[in-house]
Amino acid sequence: MEAVQPGGVLVEPGPAASAAESAAGRHPGRTRRVQHPGLDGLRGAAVAAVLLFHSEFSWAKGGFLGVSLFFTLSGFLITGLLVGERGERGAINLANFWVRRIRRLLPALLVMLVGVAVYAARVAATDQLAALRSDALATLAYVVNWHFIRTNQSYTALFAAPSPVLHAWSLAVEEQFYLVYPVVAALVLAVTRGRRWCLAAVLTTAVGVSVALSWHFHLDHTRVYYGTDTRIAEILLGGLLALWVAGRGEDLAVRRRPWLAGAGVVAGLVTLLVWATVAQTDGWLYLGGFAAYGLVSTMLVAAAVAPGPVRNALRLPPLRWLGLASYGIYLYHWPIFLWLSPARTGLATVPLLGLRLTLTFAAAFVSYRLIEQPMRHGALHGRRALLAAPVAIGAVAAVLLVTTVTPGPPAPLAADASVSSAAPTTMGFGGHVRAATPSSPLRVLMVGDSVSYDAEPGVLAILRASGDVDASADNILGFGLTTSFYDWRAEWPKLIRDRNPELVTLLYGSWDENYIKTAGVASYQGLLDQAVGILTSGGARVLLIGMPAAIGRLEVPYTRGVADAFRVEAARQPDRVSFLDLDPAISPGGKFVSHLEGPDGMERIRKEDNVHFCPAGSARVGRAIFDAIAPSWSLAEPPSSWRSGPWALDHRFDDPPGACPS
Repeated sequence: MEAVQPGGVLVEPGPAASAAESAAGRHPGRTRRVQHPGLDGLRGAAVAAVLLFHSEFSWAKGGFLGVSLFFTLSGFLITGLLVGERGERGAINLANFWVRRIRRLLPALLVMLVGVAVYAARVAATDQLAALRSDALATLAYVVNWHFIRTNQSYTALFAAPSPVLHAWSLAVEEQFYLVYPVVAALVLAVTRGRRWCLAAVLTTAVGVSVALSWHFHLDHTRVYYGTDTRIAEILLGGLLALWVAGRGEDLAVRRRPWLAGAGVVAGLVTLLVWATVAQTDGWLYLGGFAAYGLVSTMLVAAAVAPGPVRNALRLPPLRWLGLASYGIYLYHWPIFLWLSPARTGLATVPLLGLRLTLTFAAAFVSYRLIEQPMRHGALHGRRALLAAPVAIGAVAAVLLVTTVTPGPPAPLAADASVSSAAPTTMGFGGHVRAATPSSPLRVLMVGDSVSYDAEPGVLAILRASGDVDASADNILGFGLTTSFYDWRAEWPKLIRDRNPELVTLLYGSWDENYIKTAGVASYQGLLDQAVGILTSGGARVLLIGMPAAIGRLEVPYTRGVADAFRVEAARQPDRVSFLDLDPAISPGGKFVSHLEGPDGMERIRKEDNVHFCPAGSARVGRAIFDAIAPSWSLAEPPSSWRSGPWALDHRFDDPPGACPS
């Protein structure tokens, strides 16, 4: 799960065709569809890998590749069906094929999306609703994989919880395959009078193109992971296996082939090894690695049909049951997993998995018995089916639209009712510097990351309202001393020369925490020395502002190694560096809170990501900074009306929409 991670996150099996639908091949003059229990078991093993991966077990970090196995299995089954029908009837009935796929896939998907609508209304934070709406509607249209590619680079998704439809990307890939591939197969077989080797040549060429595209886009992991064109090779390899099997009738399932049995065992062991060790970030996957794994899956699919130890193992009843219910299990498990989070349940990993699986299996069982099977076997047919499908789709779309309405942007704040912070929050600069005046204002420059960016309107408002400050800002989203995209060593000297500040405020944090953990405090302190040296090169003083206590979406506290390093830096250079602790103003007692008492009642100070600031939080940061620097430059107290100004309507406080609900 890419997932995006979760970061990630990010997988879904496509068990659209059951083993009972598989075409084992073609006898002269007739086609027999033979049920292969080993394929059901293989599907069960794949969905089990996905479930363990989404449970975040370290020993199942490669479980996302269960989706690749589903791709290959689908290619094998669908190609077998199409080739079998062409051999039996002389043509492929495309309309019937698509109707069967719709009856098989759509009803349960609609039920899952209704569940997502309930999730949106009851669980999702308001700042998630806009993204959730577009995600869910793209899922309904079976284009969500391309939607995720298009939106992956959005900075506003950085602190967002994973989408409850993140797993639907592979459903979209398979549905696009179902839409296009039968047409291609029908045309090739019609033009070549049923010559399967011609279709095999087309599929082989398409596999080569898909791998080439993966190489071309390999630096963009999101593009390769979600792209239909870059993942189609895994499906088409299964199709090539089906073409090889065609013409052998039931021979593959009956005749023992020692070489195939042995290769199947090796493929099974490689699959287990990959599921246990490969991470989504491994670069080789994006250089044709998915297709390489597809070759292993192809051998495993063949071994699941042919007599041997692999088929015997996959016939075990638990695996077969998982396989038969795998479509529903996959559809419902991810929203259930997100709903039953560790923070919401308070359960440890293993008990939590038990609860999640219990509800997932129950939902899948009900779906299989009351929705999927009845629909597959003609619960609705003829005109009723033609009418029911668009009506149901429209109704679900309407429900999604209603439940994902976001609140309006924040309103202006009440006027300031206090003239000082709640408690001392700064070390000070060791004494008075000079008296700033309107004719000789204090020149202040704000730099930092997205947290400083959201604090910027309130800070600039109070400083400018004093009449003694000329304030400006140059905050960089995603900034950190250890991030590579912004070259602060080159950019900051130019900024200092251009703005010529007397005081620089520096507020950032999260992006450097991992560096401190891995490289150590001493190494980071050296980087901070360089940064302070640049910012003070023109004679300016620096106010280092520590990130206040914050928590993630799952209520896990953020580490604050950067704030600790700031405090040490200020103690080492008291004449030119000071430290401001924001906890008294934003997180009293070092505890995260989302609301605090304001001049006119309780106010939301943090966005729903629990990190960034709403207008009231920005105002509190502004007041804390003003109180910290006012004694050193004899700043005049601003009028109380500064807080109720139009700055609180800045667009950043409603980014993403609903981030600061009333």
